[in-house]
Order: sequence, then C-alpha cells, then structure tokens
Amino acid sequence: MPTLNLQFRTEDAQAAPDALWHHGPLVEVTLAPIHQPEATISGWALIDTGATQTCVDITKASDVGMSIVGSGRINSAAGETEVPLFAAVVHINELGRVTRPRCLGVNLAGQGIVALIGRDLLRSGVMVYNGQTGAVSLSL
Repeated sequence: MPTLNLQFRTEDAQAAPDALWHHGPLVEVTLAPIHQPEATISGWALIDTGATQTCVDITKASDVGMSIVGSGRINSAAGETEVPLFAAVVHINELGRVTRPRCLGVNLAGQGIVALIGRDLLRSGVMVYNGQTGAVSLSL
C-alpha cells in the first residue's frame, strides 16, 4: 500500500504545525469524468474525516463533463440539502488512481479546493494526523 507523507514546513524548513491546523491536510488531485479520462481538473483536495462521501466541486465537475448519475443528500451546519452525484475518477497524485463512481457535487470554490476526500475512500486505508509536528501520513 503506497504511503504519502505530508509535512508542513516554514520557508526555512522548520516544522509548521500551525499550518496543518490552519489549512487542514491537503493533497494534490486530478479529477476526470469516468468515461473521459483525458478531460481533467487538477487542484487541491482536503482530507475530510467529517465527510461521509467524497465530494467534487460542482462547477468544475460540470465544466469537464462529469455525468450526473443520481442525487444524494448532505448535512451541514446550513441543514440538509440534495445535491447531484457525479461519476468520477479521483487520482491522488502521489498515491495513484482511486476510482470513485459516485462523488457528491458541492460548492467548494470559496475554499480554494476542487474536492473533499471523504471516509468512503479513507476506510480502505490508514491515516495518521500528528498535530504536534504538523505531519500527516496517508496510505491507501
């Protein structure tokens, strides 16, 4: 199982635990429609243990032609909302490709990310979050 080790550091290479606390564990991803893998979106994804299911930015998903395959419900501080389900390929760049046939479409533009990596993907791996050192290890 490949492992990704993330270490937040300052410009002078010192450990920066506050950066992990402030930004959360971010990984670089490439997203694509399941039937058009050449049409891609690249950006940052937040590893979100509070998300039951992996989510993609709804605007980005539509822009690259991800197919809507149904709908799902999300619960947030704003309440329960019905959102589209997209067929997508999620590629965590440092780990390899993880196919996720159903990703919820949500508005992530204001957060500067293209996806949330949810517990549906995390359940097959191991994640260690070390807040004292600002390090995260992820094996999937």
